Formats: sequence, C-alpha cells, structure tokens
Amino acid sequence: MGKPTSFEKENLKIMPTAFAKLTKLIMAMTCVKRDSGKKTLFGKDKGAKAFSKFLALLKETLDAMVVDGVIKASDSTEDVITTLEEKLADFSTAYPDWADGYAFADNFFGEQRKAATVAIKKIREMR
Repeated sequence: MGKPTSFEKENLKIMPTAFAKLTKLIMAMTCVKRDSGKKTLFGKDKGAKAFSKFLALLKETLDAMVVDGVIKASDSTEDVITTLEEKLADFSTAYPDWADGYAFADNFFGEQRKAATVAIKKIREMR
C-alpha cells in the first residue's frame, strides 16, 4: 500500500472507523452494479447476493459513522442519507475508479430514494 494521500489523512482523523467502512461500501456497491441480472453456473442470483452484502456493509458503515460522530443516532433518515451522499461524493472525487459503485449509489439514494429510506430505517432499527 502506498503513502496515504491528504484525503486519506484528513478523513482518517475525522472518521477513522467510517473511512474503512465507506471504502468497503463503495466496493460492495460496485459489485451490485456489476452482478445485477447475472446468475452463477448453478443458477443462483449473483445480484441478490451482492445486494445482501451491500445492505450488511451499509449497516456497518452507518454504525461506524455514529461511532465517529459523523451522524447521530437521533438524526433523521433524510439527514443520514444526505450525509452519506456527501461522503460518497467526496470519495468519488478522491477515488474516481469506482464509477459503477457511484452510479449505483446515485440510483439507489437518488432515483430509488423511497427504497433507500425504507432500507436505512430498517437498518437503523436493528440494534
């Protein structure tokens, strides 16, 4: 692994736990985008498995953001989504290579906002 960038240094100070989780979340979103509509050799839905992994990482990311003080447990779901979108926008500037992951995020948190809101509400209720 190379020398940390200024983006990494700054974000590791602000949100040390959430930074790593956001990185994994972006990779999971990339997998969802890539695997949607695909089946394994044995007929299993690759997209469903990738989406389940995304939801698990979304929960871990939101928990980490609370631990790091990026969001509060009492924040509204809309505020949580907005903060998450801001962090993903920052990542897309620093790490543009995960275009599929950002495209999935734009779709899920944008066009499918109702579904994202329901998913995040359910995730936040899991304690």
